[in-house]
Amino acid sequence: MSTKRKITNSTSKTGINWIKSLIEKNNDIFQEIDLENDVGNDAYIEFVINEETTGCCIASQIKTGKSYINAKGEYFFQSDKEHFEYWSSHLLPICGLVHNPENNTTKWIDITEYLNANPHVIKNGPYNLKCTNEFSEISFKNFKGHFLEYKNKMDHSFVKSLDIILENNSVSSINDALHLLFSYYRNKKATWFFICQYFKEVKDNDIIEMMVHMFSFITGSHGDVFWHKDNMVDEKIRIYIKNLIQNHFKEIELIKLIQIFNIDWFSRGTLSQASHSLIDWIQNKNDLLYKITFKYEYESDIKLSSLMLLLYYKSWEEEGSIESLKLLKQYINSYPNSEYIDIVEQMILTIKDEGYLGFY
Repeated sequence: MSTKRKITNSTSKTGINWIKSLIEKNNDIFQEIDLENDVGNDAYIEFVINEETTGCCIASQIKTGKSYINAKGEYFFQSDKEHFEYWSSHLLPICGLVHNPENNTTKWIDITEYLNANPHVIKNGPYNLKCTNEFSEISFKNFKGHFLEYKNKMDHSFVKSLDIILENNSVSSINDALHLLFSYYRNKKATWFFICQYFKEVKDNDIIEMMVHMFSFITGSHGDVFWHKDNMVDEKIRIYIKNLIQNHFKEIELIKLIQIFNIDWFSRGTLSQASHSLIDWIQNKNDLLYKITFKYEYESDIKLSSLMLLLYYKSWEEEGSIESLKLLKQYINSYPNSEYIDIVEQMILTIKDEGYLGFY
């Protein structure tokens, strides 16, 4: 079951920021989940040992405020049946944290462990969980050690993740399954063979964006400082993925990557740059981009983005400016009523004045 998004979100940034700071201080990875995609969790936490990522990832929800602390000073993680049902079927271990912003004290509970030991509470409650484990600089080693135990229990989750993705469950469930595959199985060829095949089939834009985000770690274009290329993915796996993209990504996959440019255009550190780095790997990309721009039936924004990418690749060729001008004039002749004619005409003037177009 997937939980519904609440209209109001009671999670305070104060608690999230405090917990994030402590986790990153210990050289572990805290990846906050965008509020628009937050249906049951606030962040993913991945543990690092000796500067090497372990592949052990957990999901967390964070509560902040005195309302979660009773008169005796006891911390309670308050939730509901809907979330208990969601967490009970979650692929990742779930950690609940309660933060007191007045004295910066935080306590936690392993929700997955609790629900496994007390399955009756999922339907019958109570839905208040007492948190007795301290989350602090002193106790962080115990927190980390506890959840690292899950790494050895995750072997069954590979097939389960594939089933969830292929059964067309909710977007949030598919994203969780993809995140688990990436966290625990990113150095398996089978993972990337499946992901590349699934990318061709997927239609939901949120899932496409999630997958491009995953691919960005492989191409080295990701702007966040969560990983470095030497501990991200084994180089042999990276070469295998590159070969998959070179040999199997065609028009269908290219269109999905081009659509990303409708979000943030040519901008550094964005999904469009991640998408661009994948397009770099596609064989015959120039021929495909030309056909998408001038031959195939697509919406005008797709054609413009395709044209821009084609101009980018032409700019690296000898006589690139001359070829670019030809393409821009062909666009005007092919689509005289396009809403983007003014933009194209401005690009022509820029090339004539400066000799090139700037993209990033």
